[in-house]
Amino acid sequence: MELLKCSRKTINDMAEEFEKIILTGFFKSGDRWEQIPNPRLERLFDLDIASEDKADFRPHDTLEDATAIQLKNAQIEINTENESYIYEEMDRLDQFVEESLLKFRQEMDTREKEIKELQKTTRASRTLGAHERDQIQAEIDKKQKELFKAQKKYIQAQEEQFVDKDKRVADLRSKLQMNFSHERIAAINFTIIS
Repeated sequence: MELLKCSRKTINDMAEEFEKIILTGFFKSGDRWEQIPNPRLERLFDLDIASEDKADFRPHDTLEDATAIQLKNAQIEINTENESYIYEEMDRLDQFVEESLLKFRQEMDTREKEIKELQKTTRASRTLGAHERDQIQAEIDKKQKELFKAQKKYIQAQEEQFVDKDKRVADLRSKLQMNFSHERIAAINFTIIS
């Protein structure tokens, strides 16, 4: 029976610790050792003890190897849960970035529509004079400059948002880095009598 200790920092930079008991057990079937499934091991704790005796013994190598695998699998499981939280936070950051860039995208769309409307006016009317065409062209040029400014703002905001997002993700990953330690809290050798 191993006690896996897990520690990390929370998003708010507070220390968080939790523990998990890792059970590994084997039974001898003839001349072979077979691993006991975890749910069955947990039920062994509900059995009544007929007699108890303390003795030092060295656990079988097979048990040691299986315990190491169980510990590693528990660490992988905990890290996977931790990573899923990080991915959820990254999705939230992505959504925030999209929403914050939306106003710039809308401004660009508005400028493009205005330019298309002016171009459509120029093409549709054959009776416009040179002076009127020059005024419309000047307005188109003005709108294109505004569009280029909006595009520049969009690209700049996008770069800033991605740099900020990368910093936040790196900070989140460093805070939520799991640290593991373990200790053997018991090694039990028992015989089940009916």
